[in-house]
Amino acid sequence: MRKAGSGMTVVAMVCAAFAGGALVQWLDGGAVARAQEAQAGSVIEVQALRLVDADGQERGMLGVREEGVGLILRDAAGRHRVALGSMSLIAPEAEAYWGLEVFDAAGVGRLGWGARDDGQGSGGHVTDANGVVRIGIGAAPEGVGLNLRDEEGRERLGMGLGPGGGGDFMARDPFGNDIWRALGNVGPMP
Repeated sequence: MRKAGSGMTVVAMVCAAFAGGALVQWLDGGAVARAQEAQAGSVIEVQALRLVDADGQERGMLGVREEGVGLILRDAAGRHRVALGSMSLIAPEAEAYWGLEVFDAAGVGRLGWGARDDGQGSGGHVTDANGVVRIGIGAAPEGVGLNLRDEEGRERLGMGLGPGGGGDFMARDPFGNDIWRALGNVGPMP
């Protein structure tokens, strides 16, 4: 059996909770509501934002450091898998450039695209599992080019276009000797 008045106790507690909340809002002048309104248009400023998994292990970082600014994503083992931003974050000795790099599970940069910080060139590469560049593409004031390389990293097929419009198409043997070349003129066309 239920005690008489227990329902009234619950009703009284609910009413007291509402009354207490109303009293706080009245005494505070609605500051809570104003704070919520201010957040909608505010800017959040941080130097770094760490993304962690359920175990607290860092899986990503968006931040600003002395070396640059960027986004780094890591796999469950903590290995770099994607980097976006100033590449000096992951390779401080590298030439200053901005880019996107995708890494395999062994930490080898397999796909990369970027632009030099000085504005003088841009390009990309695809590497094999050993980190050897197999496909390269680039553009700079000296011209544009595309090359395909063998497992030793030696250029085997390539084509380029010089700043004046002259082109070059070539195939090379494993020793770097031309076995076929068309045009061979990367300077201005006559």
